[in-house]
Amino acid sequence: SNFEDLQFYLNDRIEREEGKVRWGYLFGGGACMLVFCTFVLASFKYPMASRVNVGLTGLLIVQIALLTALGIFFSCGMYLNLPMVAGLSLMAMGLGVDDMFVLLRYFSNLGVEFITARDTSEVLGETLAQAGPGTTLSSLCNILTFTCAAFLPLRALSDFCVGAALIALCNYLVMVNVFVPTLAFEANRIKARAPDPHPLVCFCHQRVLQAAAEEAPMEMYATSSEGFSQSVEKRFIGALRRKCAPLVTRRSVGLLSLLAAGGAVVGSIFAIQGKTLGYAPYEIFLKTSGYYRGMELIFTKFSFFPAWLQFDEVDVASNQVSMLQVFKELTEHEFGNPAMFPNYLTAATLTGTPAGTSPCDFGDLKDTLEPILGPSGPMQCNAGGEGWTDPVLAPVGTLPEENFTAVINAWRAQPPNPLMAWGMPGLITCDLANVNAFGYENSTGVERISFSFFEFFMNFQARDVGPSGNREALF
Repeated sequence: SNFEDLQFYLNDRIEREEGKVRWGYLFGGGACMLVFCTFVLASFKYPMASRVNVGLTGLLIVQIALLTALGIFFSCGMYLNLPMVAGLSLMAMGLGVDDMFVLLRYFSNLGVEFITARDTSEVLGETLAQAGPGTTLSSLCNILTFTCAAFLPLRALSDFCVGAALIALCNYLVMVNVFVPTLAFEANRIKARAPDPHPLVCFCHQRVLQAAAEEAPMEMYATSSEGFSQSVEKRFIGALRRKCAPLVTRRSVGLLSLLAAGGAVVGSIFAIQGKTLGYAPYEIFLKTSGYYRGMELIFTKFSFFPAWLQFDEVDVASNQVSMLQVFKELTEHEFGNPAMFPNYLTAATLTGTPAGTSPCDFGDLKDTLEPILGPSGPMQCNAGGEGWTDPVLAPVGTLPEENFTAVINAWRAQPPNPLMAWGMPGLITCDLANVNAFGYENSTGVERISFSFFEFFMNFQARDVGPSGNREALF
């Protein structure tokens, strides 16, 4: 459809709107993750259980995985748009932090006695033996899922999934080969009974370790909540063991869970059936943007646009009927409307001579058409009554294939003297049918149509909003 006028006024503004990087969201998500990791991994009372320094090192390693994946992505000749940059960055951070927490959890659960008594290589090997299968399976699922989704026919979504699969792969490789070796420094710190070097907890740990050296309580050297006398995490784990697990194993609770899940599935089915797939063009803008309201009015109140059905490298002479049939179906659609002047195939059979008269024999319609269009022509366009006709698009049939090019070229031929155009009204109908706007090729010595179009109108009518607040998509 013709959006050239709309693009003239809005194209630059749309590009600027879409080109704005939402740095606040990007850095805000990173800052939230940083704060979350810091306070989840920090332990002020138990120095050997604190993992702030190694955890923030893990966040840096996650960024290395992200940059590696993006490097591979760009080297494959693919590109990112701004939403993909933000989405992939935050997704990479989420996947990496998840694997990091799993590795740190199993490392801490080894206990101070095991870490102290064993070589560092044995400590890392035991950590991988316990955490490796889980991280491998979860990463493999992520990689396979995004790889399958990369074959979707939607280019932007496909590229996003390719990037996500590369991020999942690089994240796994970097976590196993880069982050796990950093646990060696953490194991050596625990063996030396040293404080976590992060400034947030370092000074507190120094006082705690000094007091522990005098009193020597083994609890102070615990590496996980299992060795704490009391903590929120230990109480939570205890509640899961003593209360939650017995509760969910009851038959009545299982039955209620089954009913709730079934109800949710049925409700989802009804909700999906009440929706129409598609989108409204104005939804690409923020509701707070002035462009949103303008585009909404264009596509809901002023929704009548000129459009063209284009034919490129089509043998028009032998495909006239097929072209008209496609055009008929298009203009009879609820969103299609015929143009004010007939298409050039129809116009050529009715006014396709320099004099503006018809080259075709009107046949049974002679008495009806001659008072309007002038005298009937000699050409048999209806193949003796056996050709394809249509009351609107082909009332007298279509031009014979062997005469088509000659008729079109004669119809659009410019007179040697411009004054002669006054006696050639067929030039007006030729221009109205856009014949002089087509593309032509001359490979055989005779100009033939290589590119043409039918003009029509598209009408995007907004649907009524139902009581549920749903609306049908415009596309």
